[in-house]
Amino acid sequence: MPYIYATKELSINNAKAFVHSMNAEEDSRNVKRSTILYMVVGKSKEWADEPTPINPVDTDQYLRYDIFRNAIGAKKIQSSGCSHIITRYDWTSGTVYSMYRDTDEDVYDRATWVMTDEYNVYKCIYNNKGGTSTIKPSGFSTTSFTTSDGYTWKYLYSVSLGEADKFLTPSHMPVKTITTGTGSIESDRQLAVQNAAVNGAIEIVETVAVPLSSRSAEEGALGFVPSYERKESSSFFEILSFGTQTTFLHAQEILLMPARMLRGSLSPEEGRFIGFRGIYNIFQQTVDADVESREEETKPSTETPAPPPTYYTLNLIASLTITLGVFNLLPFPALDGGRIFFIIPELLFKKRVPAEFENIVHGVGMMLLLGFMLYINVMDFVNPVDILLP
Repeated sequence: MPYIYATKELSINNAKAFVHSMNAEEDSRNVKRSTILYMVVGKSKEWADEPTPINPVDTDQYLRYDIFRNAIGAKKIQSSGCSHIITRYDWTSGTVYSMYRDTDEDVYDRATWVMTDEYNVYKCIYNNKGGTSTIKPSGFSTTSFTTSDGYTWKYLYSVSLGEADKFLTPSHMPVKTITTGTGSIESDRQLAVQNAAVNGAIEIVETVAVPLSSRSAEEGALGFVPSYERKESSSFFEILSFGTQTTFLHAQEILLMPARMLRGSLSPEEGRFIGFRGIYNIFQQTVDADVESREEETKPSTETPAPPPTYYTLNLIASLTITLGVFNLLPFPALDGGRIFFIIPELLFKKRVPAEFENIVHGVGMMLLLGFMLYINVMDFVNPVDILLP
């Protein structure tokens, strides 16, 4: 037994053809042709069973004679009295709306579009992973836009007051496609949206990550194979510029560290001082990482290129050098910065600070520095430092 399945697209095309046939057109002989429909009011007498009137019969007798014999009035249906309609979904705060997907079979049966209280219609492009919509879409942009609740919308058209009066019901609302503007604000907005639309354009790409059940050692959980960009050798001036910038940024980080700790953006554990043991532990980690990276590079080549060798040890030495230089310039007694602090009055007033006083200050500063160094080295054993290399 054959089956007939009427798709949504077939129903839509039939509805379009019906509305199109209502508009009078001229053929090659300049003869207007259109579908002429009348709404007939008839049957002045009661039905034999009034609550359940008879069903129409698809016969010539019934359609051509019985209806006309019982007609008492008729009204011609104009093309302006016809409109396509779709299910009405009013935008309401706190509602989860369905994002439009071109693969959904029930796209016409879900709230993928909404109408606001201003009679503006928008399509939901993205619903923030199923979140609730709390910000009403607004505006008449020809491109999609995102509201602060994470929803992405696309303005489609507006329902005029005249259309609302004729076709808007609690369950359905009118929808149309226009070819030329009529001079109204609503038609001009819709025409701008239609002209800006790109057939087949992709607004949102939804990616679902599914880990592989089996993969090679080089592949990640999703099957991606990492690759590494190798930078060609730089010129002397590029290296000099990069080194200067890096030194400045490192020194700036050291000087701003106390302020960051006071603001709470840097924890005391992250900004702590380390002594000889801490430096040695970090040095061992950097050496091991550098050696391992070079062993990977010397392995037989595979489809996956080996990562470039690391230079953590050189970076550590450079960091220690910069740190030592910055601290040595601090205006603290027993440091070079403290010595400069005593030279400034001599340059300004042409009179040197008494040597006895300077020696006492530097001596006290040296004792404080030695005590601080002792405390730091003890803490290296009480609370050893450890780092995670990238």
